[in-house]
Amino acid sequence: MNDHVENSFNKKQERIMGEAILSVKLIFQKTKDGGKMVRRLMLLSVMATSLMLVAGNASAQITKQSNNTGGGDWNTASTWNPSGVPGASDNVEILGGDNVTMAAAGTCALLQMDANSTLSINAAAVSIPGTSWNLASSSTVVLTGPTTVQTAMTYGNLTYSTTSSGGPAANTTLNIAGNLTVTASTFRGISATSGTNVVNVTGNVVIGTGTSARITAVNSTASTTASCTWNIGGSVSLTGAATGNRVILQESAGPHNGTSIINIGGNLNVSSPSEVQYRSSTTAGAGTGTSNLSVKGNIVISGTGTIQTATGGTGYVQTLTLNGTSGQQYTGASPNAFGAGQTLSVVDSDMAGVTFNSGLTLNTNVSMTVQGDNFTLTAPSGDVLATGTLSVSRTIPDNGGTNLPSALDDGGYSLTTRSDQYWTLSQPGFTTGTYNLSVDGGSQIDIATPSALRIVHSGDGGTTFDLVGTHSAGSGTVANRTAIPGATTGQFYLGGNMTDNPLPVQVTSFIAAGTQYLHNVTMTWKTGSEVNNAGFILLRRAPGETNFTLLSTYQSNPALKGLGTSTTGRTYSFTDQTASVIGNYAYELQTVSATGAVKNYGEVDVAVSNPTKFALLQNYPNPFNPSTTITYDVKSTSSVSIDVYDMLGQKVAELVNETKAAGEYTVSFDGSRLASGIYFYRMTAGNYTSTKRLVLVK
Repeated sequence: MNDHVENSFNKKQERIMGEAILSVKLIFQKTKDGGKMVRRLMLLSVMATSLMLVAGNASAQITKQSNNTGGGDWNTASTWNPSGVPGASDNVEILGGDNVTMAAAGTCALLQMDANSTLSINAAAVSIPGTSWNLASSSTVVLTGPTTVQTAMTYGNLTYSTTSSGGPAANTTLNIAGNLTVTASTFRGISATSGTNVVNVTGNVVIGTGTSARITAVNSTASTTASCTWNIGGSVSLTGAATGNRVILQESAGPHNGTSIINIGGNLNVSSPSEVQYRSSTTAGAGTGTSNLSVKGNIVISGTGTIQTATGGTGYVQTLTLNGTSGQQYTGASPNAFGAGQTLSVVDSDMAGVTFNSGLTLNTNVSMTVQGDNFTLTAPSGDVLATGTLSVSRTIPDNGGTNLPSALDDGGYSLTTRSDQYWTLSQPGFTTGTYNLSVDGGSQIDIATPSALRIVHSGDGGTTFDLVGTHSAGSGTVANRTAIPGATTGQFYLGGNMTDNPLPVQVTSFIAAGTQYLHNVTMTWKTGSEVNNAGFILLRRAPGETNFTLLSTYQSNPALKGLGTSTTGRTYSFTDQTASVIGNYAYELQTVSATGAVKNYGEVDVAVSNPTKFALLQNYPNPFNPSTTITYDVKSTSSVSIDVYDMLGQKVAELVNETKAAGEYTVSFDGSRLASGIYFYRMTAGNYTSTKRLVLVK
């Protein structure tokens, strides 16, 4: 009979990361006790006595799980497994699919919310329990009672549906990894007279369907210097349940002297009759507060939806920035109801351009600044541009210039040159009215008299040029043109002449040429024209380096000196004989004007390697007088000699006699002391020998 009889079994129980196996081994052991055999139950091992939770770098034991049958009230024993209300030392997990509600305060040490789990807090002044949290990004916390939003944890989804307005405490950062839904009352970014808050929402923000569902940046019942920034990664949707559904930047009843910013990474949808308001209070009072609503996606204003402001207060700086990267669409009503003291600047900084599909109305309190490449209006017939300003300050494609086909007389001022950069206004659709155009020429080099800059128009893509509207003296580098007919389309350029604002250097090509071997990389560039060009600077970034360093400059190398002023230009060349490391090199070309203005014309990349063989190349020039250059390749480190012989085989010159590392080299031969005739030069490197002929002609 065996001394040991073993009976074991496995019990499966669901855990956080799947199934864990709770293995309990029981051994019945026969021993002698007073001469008699008895059975003794021995517990060998318990492989898992509790569930384990790993959160960040810390690990904790889960002691309470929701019941996995739908959840229930936090303070009800049957909601939990094992049964019993969690205590202050319990680590609690709400399983996916369960909804745990809190009608009264609850407690725990750690709160874990799994994917698709929900915690609903339905009582005022009740907080999310615990001292540490791990909330899955697809979990949801629903607030229907509390008015102070905790910021210690990172939420998954957050639903705000309280009976009174509230938000985070001052000087805090709120992080939401999922979506924010506001169905009732106002979710305030900060509600204080001072302090700075940040609200980060990775997903979308949905506002509605409650009649007063809103989000705000700054709110105070008195004068405030508080500031708040919302960073929303997804879209913002106002569902349009009522005019009370709003996005508000300044909700302050008193003067606002802080900063209100709402950055939207996706689309902004304002359904009828919802509103975006820059300032919601009608309380009078001057303030210095700034408000910026920034949108990267499309804007759709439906029906009676609006972007507007209340009439109270003066002095506020308010901006709507369209800063996408691939072209944006604005559909629906233009921003309106900006009265005296409540100006709005609409800034188009999308480099791919913005299209207004429903027209654009500008007035003395609403202006438009175009910084992108293109600005298109597809307004229906009859849309009217009021007395307003359309400002353009984006410069493209570079700051080169070209002569006009023929001079233009702008009220006695002769225009002979125009910039290569231009600004496009297409299909404005305005049948009446005029607009003013402001162009910032700050990036142009060699602008001697900025106040003399003019604006030149082309209606056929840059073939012919004319003048529309009336020139108005600019300020600094800004050129102005007023009273341009509303239906004017086409491209607008900076205009000047060779006296006040001459043509910049126009580099037409910049390439790396030659064999691109070690010790010998040649760059070539051409200019189509030059004005006040002092010369060029070459910078280099060698393999393994992170920054460009000076390679050569016109101040020490005559070959890099510019032509000054020339309408024809020339071809330049420079050979880098110090590329001594195999790898990828980058070369950057800059021009310096007579006034010291520096322009970068870009860079070229060159892969430098060893020559694949020994080689002696033909001298250049040939014939020559009195000097010529000989190029030769060294495959690997070798003792190299190059000598010159006359027709009788006598050595007349020794050009190279030393050990050379692998690379490409050049050597100069001066024949000024020799007579005209045919000579030979021979290279020897290890087992390699090559001879070529050169001709000296005097």
